[in-house]
Order: sequence, then C-alpha cells, then structure tokens
Amino acid sequence: MVSLYKAKAKPSRLGQQLKLQIDSLDYEVNGISRYQQKIAFVSGALPGEQVLAAVTEDKADYLKARTLQVLSPSAERVMPFCPSFGHCGGCQLQYLDAQQQGQYKQQGVDALLRHQLGLASLPWQPLLSAADRQYRRKARIGVWFDKKQRQLTVGFRQASCLLPAFAKPAASSWLR
Repeated sequence: MVSLYKAKAKPSRLGQQLKLQIDSLDYEVNGISRYQQKIAFVSGALPGEQVLAAVTEDKADYLKARTLQVLSPSAERVMPFCPSFGHCGGCQLQYLDAQQQGQYKQQGVDALLRHQLGLASLPWQPLLSAADRQYRRKARIGVWFDKKQRQLTVGFRQASCLLPAFAKPAASSWLR
C-alpha cells in the first residue's frame, strides 16, 4: 500500500480584519507593518497611522491588505480632490499631497536600487514640480463592449481595492 504525505492546511487570514500600526512605506507607497512575525503591506496607509485593514493575500512570509478605515490619521493625509477616488483605478495616491507623492516614490525607488545594487547613495536630480493635481503624464484607458446589453464603456478600470478582500477583480469591473 502506498502512503502519500499531505501537509496540514494552515489557517488562512484571507478576508480577516486586522488593526495595524504603520511604520514605513515600500517602493510602491504601500504602508509596512508587522503582524505575528509577518510583514504586512497595506495599500492606502501612511507611516504613523493606525488602520483597520482587510487581508487580501496571506503568503508564508508576508500579508497584503487594503485599508478599510484610518483609526488615527497621519498629518500628511489630505482629502482626495477627485469625486471618483476610491472607485477609479487611475490616481491611487490622492490621499497624499502631489509633492509628497513624488518624494515618497523617489525614496522608495532609491531604497530599492541602493539595496539591489549595493550602493551607499544615488545622485538624484531635484523633483520636477507641476501645478497641483496635474502630475499625471500618461494614462491607460480601457474600452469594453458588453454584447448582451450592447453597451460600450470607456474609462479607467475600477480600483480593485473596493472589491471584497477574497474576490478577484472581474474582467468587467469598469467605471461608467
């Protein structure tokens, strides 16, 4: 008789809500926290904030989560200017001032490159500044035709962070 080994299924935290203290940001401007010896990457969170977050991925070494509620906001957090923020997948960092967004992005890329290349520092040029709210230089617009309803939809894809933590974004999740 053959006996095959089957590992015990580990309990998943997928969909769980966690209260997290955000310590820093990664190169994608996601908040970084620790939860039970795992690193947690939290979209929509800033350093110094305490957030309630839903787990969207539970891997062996890390968690990914999305911010549901900011319990104690950072002084850097601003009110998003666009009424579609949170639904649209276009400008995902509107809760940060445009100048601060550029600085955090540069710091993230700087840390990543220095780590990967083993350098002490990089010679960055000063950030280019644009008029407030006009920092986007490139956009990817999607077009989708619903054959059943005979309707054409054009625009940015809907932000996946609004979907339930355990759901995958549908191919038809478009803004109207």
